[in-house]
Amino acid sequence: MLAPVLGATLIVLLLVALVASWRRSRVVVRATREIREGHARRLLEERLLQEKAVLEQERAAFLADVSKVVADCLDAPIAVATVARLAVPFLADACVMDLADDEGGLRRAAAVHQDPEVAAALGQRYPAARPIHPLLAGVLRDGRPQQLSHGREADLVAAGDGGWRPVAALLVPLLARGRTLGVVSLFSFESGRRFGPDDRALAEDLARRIALGVDNARLYHAADDAHRRFHDLVEGLGAIVWEADAVRRHHTFVSGRAVALLRHPLSRWHDDPDFWLAVQHPDDRERSAAESRAARAEGRDHDLEYRVVTAEGRILWILDLVRVVRHADGSVRHLRGVMVDVTQGKRAELAQREGEEARRQAAALASVAALANAAAHEINNPLSIILGNLEVVARRPDTAASTVTLRVDAMLAASRRIAGIVGSMRRITRLESVPAPANLPPMLDLKRSSTSED
Repeated sequence: MLAPVLGATLIVLLLVALVASWRRSRVVVRATREIREGHARRLLEERLLQEKAVLEQERAAFLADVSKVVADCLDAPIAVATVARLAVPFLADACVMDLADDEGGLRRAAAVHQDPEVAAALGQRYPAARPIHPLLAGVLRDGRPQQLSHGREADLVAAGDGGWRPVAALLVPLLARGRTLGVVSLFSFESGRRFGPDDRALAEDLARRIALGVDNARLYHAADDAHRRFHDLVEGLGAIVWEADAVRRHHTFVSGRAVALLRHPLSRWHDDPDFWLAVQHPDDRERSAAESRAARAEGRDHDLEYRVVTAEGRILWILDLVRVVRHADGSVRHLRGVMVDVTQGKRAELAQREGEEARRQAAALASVAALANAAAHEINNPLSIILGNLEVVARRPDTAASTVTLRVDAMLAASRRIAGIVGSMRRITRLESVPAPANLPPMLDLKRSSTSED
């Protein structure tokens, strides 16, 4: 009886052990599988992270290349065309760059695809010139991105253009300082690429960098044009435009006209603080310096007129229009001005003054001549009577006495001399600036007596 019981017990224990072992093996297999799956999952995650890191590095490098291109090239069309070539095939199968013109439209800067026929189709069926493609016009007008994917390809395809069918498209405006400077259009063709959120974010970052470069290029060209216009204006004025530091007493800017006018090198204007006075005529230095000091002390604008001596020794008249530049504290630290050559006008003014003086003297001499003629007429009548009576007395026999004869002869000689002078006075019709006769009495030198202050 005992043996069967022991046998049955052993069988039961064996079965229990087998069941426990089977259960343990299943746990081990499940744990092993979970370990393997976890390891594979971690490997996959690591691979995905690595691929993502590589992609991020590639995108960062791409954006860095874009930034370098737009920063180094100040010609906007060339810069965006270069960026379009960088974007294909990294970001899309085709890339189109359009820049806004000054008339509210677009002009095509680049249309890039590895297949020249597709690039040509982009130009023909996706035009930027009027009539602008509706999608481009909408992005240009609204300034918002536009994305077309599966189901909206027909928006890009005109009637009869079924052979040219992009899979997807992403249009991003170039925005800078509230203005739309152009549109970046990205297309997917043979790759079947769909533009996801990461692609859109990258495209928008690309558009921001391009817009910044295009805006900087336009600002640079605008500043360069303004500088060139200012230079042409300053150099075309025929005057010297200058700026000076009133404290350090040296010129900080002098236009090139200074060399053409005065022939002194510009370095003297900048390096020699005393050049402004040194170039002036010695007779004008003290006066102009005093006037300038007084005006600067009062902080008022002023005009100076003085003569300068050129490097060739010529003397020119300069009108210097000086404007005082006040700082926030009210102090005068800078002066700006324009020096104008007024030599011709000054010479004309001096010639006019000399002419007026000559006319005044001529009028005075004419008056004196008329007076002399009238005086001669008035003197001649009584003189004729005196002279006639003296001649009668001289011929009388009772005047033979020597003393009387000598006196009568002396009076006759004096009277005839007076008659000769009066005759000359009566013949005067005009006076000219000619040397007076050596024997002319001072009182009859009409020119000298007309200008005498006595």
